[in-house]
Amino acid sequence: MADLETDPKNAYRSIWLSLMQVPFKQDYLQIGDVKVRYVEAGDPANPTVIMLHGTGGHWEAFCANIGPFSEHFHVLAFDMVGAGFSDKPDQPYIVTNLAAYVLAFMDKLGIGRAHLIGVSVGAHTAARFAINYPDRTNRIVLVSPVGLVRTSPKPGDDTEANVRRRSQIVRDTGWESTKSIFSGIIHDPRDVLDDFVAMRQIIHRLPDAERNMANVFRMTDPENYAKAALRDDELAGVKAPALVFMSEHDAPMFQTTANVIAELVPDARLIPLNGVAHWAQFETTDYFNEQAIAFLKD
Repeated sequence: MADLETDPKNAYRSIWLSLMQVPFKQDYLQIGDVKVRYVEAGDPANPTVIMLHGTGGHWEAFCANIGPFSEHFHVLAFDMVGAGFSDKPDQPYIVTNLAAYVLAFMDKLGIGRAHLIGVSVGAHTAARFAINYPDRTNRIVLVSPVGLVRTSPKPGDDTEANVRRRSQIVRDTGWESTKSIFSGIIHDPRDVLDDFVAMRQIIHRLPDAERNMANVFRMTDPENYAKAALRDDELAGVKAPALVFMSEHDAPMFQTTANVIAELVPDARLIPLNGVAHWAQFETTDYFNEQAIAFLKD
């Protein structure tokens, strides 16, 4: 057992401590009628890596990854449309459309091809991007992916319950209520940084937050889900090499999706993780960075 005084997870940690020695900039980019908040680090002459967060998230989910990746890559991460501090038009956020926004983001910055790292819905978006835009995709890293046709949401399943739970949290923005979001995302409670909770509180208190969250989860409506769900034949035709992370404390749907993608994508490798839930990029930062950087540099 790690000593209470020397275990780094017992030390004070924050988003800023992960970034304070990293040269980076945060800015907003206008994509059509949507203003997108993004962060950029690393030499633009290096290959580009774009990091895509999960449901209801923001780019700070990658706060512990941006610095190490920026030593080798041109790193971009952004709040996807409908999330974080990007604009939130009143429309369902279907994954096919999210992938199109990634393409528009690249076009706006003059990026021809990129590696994509996605977590959860971000992983679904990265996989959909690799299928729809193969000539713009280098390699993909998928953390706790979702989005298979095989796991389409059904009435009364866990997806429906999760929608109700997250909608309630947007209405009740107290500290403990907001913190409860991370109970299924992060396995070790010590990894739930106060910064993450405070940021979600602020986001949930923005105008029309409840409407926005409803639009986010409209991607799970059967009709919307079907428009972007990953078919077996599509995955079998993915040209991009893929690295897939599966966590033992994640929900079964995500474990199933990771296994199926690793099985069907022709050039894919699965990394099972112990003691981790949904956010492998943060919960096992050093190992994730080491494995993902080596994979993207290969």
